[in-house]
Amino acid sequence: NDEELCRRAISTVGSAKQWKLAVELLHDFSDCPSILLYNSAIAACGKAGAWEEALTLLDESENRFQKQLDGGKPLYNSRISGYEAALTVLAKLKRHCEASQLLEKMRLRGVPPNLNAYNLVLLACNKAGRHIDAIHVLRDMMCRGGDVSPNANSYELVISACGKVGAWKEASHIEEMMDTSAK
Repeated sequence: NDEELCRRAISTVGSAKQWKLAVELLHDFSDCPSILLYNSAIAACGKAGAWEEALTLLDESENRFQKQLDGGKPLYNSRISGYEAALTVLAKLKRHCEASQLLEKMRLRGVPPNLNAYNLVLLACNKAGRHIDAIHVLRDMMCRGGDVSPNANSYELVISACGKVGAWKEASHIEEMMDTSAK
């Protein structure tokens, strides 16, 4: 169908890091592009490192679909995919502050962050060498528990962030926490 062709075109130009063309395709497709097309355009912006445009598209998508979202969680998987695409680019570009802010924005918009979203924020902190911020995110995950309880990857990202700045005491403490949680 036409939407699938448009999604593929957006993905293709995104792979070529042509984010402006991806956004044009999104807006030219129809008066009301689907959330999946938005997610493809967000990912295309991410591939080109256009994090500000990715966040703008995410906001536009959330605003456009707000009426459909007010009735419950029917679009949760599609919505979380858009957030994960934006968090991926933020992590790649070491934008730890923006990643943490986006995690909070998810909660405020009624999109509970999943484990992958948290780990992407940890990755942003790790890449930016922000071990204290990573520790705070890890503690938040531990407090919330359930589906967002830290996994081995979560702990490894925080330990690595500590190691990058020579915070060996903190790294050792996190390793002990990991061992304790595994029991």
